[in-house]
Amino acid sequence: MKPHLILTTLLLVIAIAVLAVERDPRLHEMQSFTYNNGWVQNGYSTYEYNESNQIDYYLNFTGSVGSFTPSIRSEYSYDYMDRISEVVNLTYTNGTWVNQSKMVYEHNDDGYQTTYSYSWTGSFWNLTLRADYLWANQQNYRINYYTVTDGVTELSMYYLNSFNPAGLISEDEIYSNIPYYGGWVVTSRRVYMYQNGLNSQLISFATDFVNGGEYESSHGYYYYNDSSDLDEIVFNLITNGVTEPWARYLYLYEEVGNIDEHQIAVPELVVYPNPCYDSFSVKLSKHSQKIALYDVKGRRVKSITPTNTDVSVDTSDVPAGIYFLKSSNPTISCKKVVVLR
Repeated sequence: MKPHLILTTLLLVIAIAVLAVERDPRLHEMQSFTYNNGWVQNGYSTYEYNESNQIDYYLNFTGSVGSFTPSIRSEYSYDYMDRISEVVNLTYTNGTWVNQSKMVYEHNDDGYQTTYSYSWTGSFWNLTLRADYLWANQQNYRINYYTVTDGVTELSMYYLNSFNPAGLISEDEIYSNIPYYGGWVVTSRRVYMYQNGLNSQLISFATDFVNGGEYESSHGYYYYNDSSDLDEIVFNLITNGVTEPWARYLYLYEEVGNIDEHQIAVPELVVYPNPCYDSFSVKLSKHSQKIALYDVKGRRVKSITPTNTDVSVDTSDVPAGIYFLKSSNPTISCKKVVVLR
């Protein structure tokens, strides 16, 4: 895959991940275009949401206007802190959806993403790519990308990130191992610009490709609507000093209104007594296959499989502190539990 294709894919994944959080208005459709003597639409994606107002899945259609066909369905899963934990991609083959690939996101006890892994499926999930995120001072200063072939893991490239005084990424460099150039060399460099200088919306980035044989650049421009939602991304390619439009993405939103407790009753876990000492009881408003208790660092300390809607949880063996009770039923809200000693 060409470097600019990798970078564009990563930036679109980041954009979708940001738009996947609860918001109003929420993303309804993304339209994609390529440039061929004018912008030509070559696909679009539609988004469906779960009861927590998170993206449940999106459908991608490819083709041309008047003859778009289903291509990919991406299904999202979230962890107990409502972060994206897994995305399963299915392809539309012979009239049915078939598993194609899976992306898994892992986080550390401080809540920072530590690993991204990509697996391709045949008769089983086959890991082919893994990214490790390295952090210092709450900043992701390096990303290592590994390829996995026949069980052998090899570092294929890595990112080094720089930050502006506001803590936002200002520049990154991608290093690849190219024997022709004597080993690890910079193959691209990307500079980010923000609307108000240091700490506002990303408005553009410029990428220069070096060493790798493709002496070209790409520029990305981000445009926002009056509500500060991402409205459009335009990518240009610059080859031998000539700038040409390359790709364009339009984002369409739908209003979902202000949802409050008077408009919708969200099922919740009823916990009593709370605070508690050696135990507490849980009354479930509907059946849950499993409930789990987590500490403030996200570590699971208890896991219970209820046999009915009334459950007793023993806390005599856990330290005093604040915990979070989470149900496997995604429509049931999380509950804070305080354990005293």
